[in-house]
Amino acid sequence: MPLTGVTGSCHIFCKESVDQCAEETARLRETIDSLKVSKENSVDVLMKHVLREFLTKMNIDLTKGDEDIYKMAHVTLSTENLRLIKKYLASTKISDEFSLREDIRFALENFIVEADHRSESSLFSMLHSILPYVTMLNILILPVALMVVVRSIFSVRQLLLVVLVGSFFVSCYFTYARKYQEILAQRFERVERKLQDHCTPGTSK
Repeated sequence: MPLTGVTGSCHIFCKESVDQCAEETARLRETIDSLKVSKENSVDVLMKHVLREFLTKMNIDLTKGDEDIYKMAHVTLSTENLRLIKKYLASTKISDEFSLREDIRFALENFIVEADHRSESSLFSMLHSILPYVTMLNILILPVALMVVVRSIFSVRQLLLVVLVGSFFVSCYFTYARKYQEILAQRFERVERKLQDHCTPGTSK
């Protein structure tokens, strides 16, 4: 009987220990999950803050609608801020990231600013908007300019002679190419005919 009582007590004690261990494990898992969520939220808040500061320093208004924005930026980083950024990017522990996050936020507040305030009607924006039309105009003007240059070098008689000689050589080239293709086609046709005759049953080898 005493042995049975000791065994029962050990069984109850082991069961309580297992239950307590399971509770501690569940509590630890909840703590880890909450830390992960808080880390993701803090990273998201930091990213939004830094991005909002960038847009403010660049004088970019997102309420104006979807349109192209062309601005010149001036980037400034002190030695201390650069050291903090390197340390933050190289950190692997969550505790280090939390301790450095606020310093990084302050370091990046004046990291980038607009170098030259330009309105939407500035010369830079206007030139950028008409750039495709300038390219098309250059393509149209190029043949005319080429003719003017050639006309200034050659006289009318020399220009006609150059055109005739050039046309003659171009005609000879295309004639030769056409004849060469015809000869190649005839050769391929003869080879194909020989192969068909060779593979036809009843033909002599």
